[in-house]
Amino acid sequence: MIWAVAIGLALAVAAALAFPLLRAARGGPARREYDLAVYRDQLAEIERDVARGTVAEPEARAARAEIARRMLAVGADADAAPSGMLAGIALSAAVVLPLAAIGLYAGTGRPTLPAQPLAGRQAERTAQQAEAKQMDEMVEGLQRRLAREPGDAAGWVLLARSWGVMERWPQAVEAWRKAMAIVGDGASAADSSAYAEAAVMAADGVVTPEAKREFQRASVADPGDPRAGFYLGLAQAQAGDARGALQVWIDLVARAPADAPWLPAVRERMAETARGAGIDPASLGPTPGGAIASLPATPPPRPAPTP
Repeated sequence: MIWAVAIGLALAVAAALAFPLLRAARGGPARREYDLAVYRDQLAEIERDVARGTVAEPEARAARAEIARRMLAVGADADAAPSGMLAGIALSAAVVLPLAAIGLYAGTGRPTLPAQPLAGRQAERTAQQAEAKQMDEMVEGLQRRLAREPGDAAGWVLLARSWGVMERWPQAVEAWRKAMAIVGDGASAADSSAYAEAAVMAADGVVTPEAKREFQRASVADPGDPRAGFYLGLAQAQAGDARGALQVWIDLVARAPADAPWLPAVRERMAETARGAGIDPASLGPTPGGAIASLPATPPPRPAPTP
């Protein structure tokens, strides 16, 4: 049923397009004469404005040149496309374009997708705005509390993670720095890894020395941290060691659960790095005896933007 409606609409659109185009093609000479008459009147009006002193000569010269260009274009169109050709073009465009649109929609459209009424979309936007406002208020309250209690490491970690959720990466990094300064060597692998990832995001995907140091700390504390492994490989790739980066990622994939949600991001970066370096990933295999039995499926490494 929906395809019959679509075809009917396409034919209606074709007719609506073809009629004025064909009529314009048949009435081409009259239309050109009308356009030329309008341009001649515009030239005369410019001369009158110059005589009255309301238009300066430089502006008048530019206006004359533009009108002359348009007059030449009208003449060129008349010579280039006879009325019969214009009729053919009009008919072809009016019929082919709607049918091509139907073909494109048949391949990529989703006619069974439920409708999204405006009221529903507005309600969703309102809910999102309310959630964002609530998040802002929570962060502001947390900042006020930390101003009174600057030694609260857990509060700084919460603030850093909140900034990360909001993708306010420079603020997240500053909060992480304050938290780590309080915790020192007692920082968990998860906190070190999250801190380092925020530093990468703040640097537009570059694994900075600060981020690399924290990822190395996380990897020592938890050799199975997939986020640290991913970014330490990325650091090698950004330093020009594509083969070393690929080896790190191959080992990471080899010991990952099959359903780990971060696997596509790692594989995509592997393929990109291999193409750029002209290396066949199939020529590399997991490091013998170097693989950990298994890795957790979470937390996934955030796909870092290409710097």
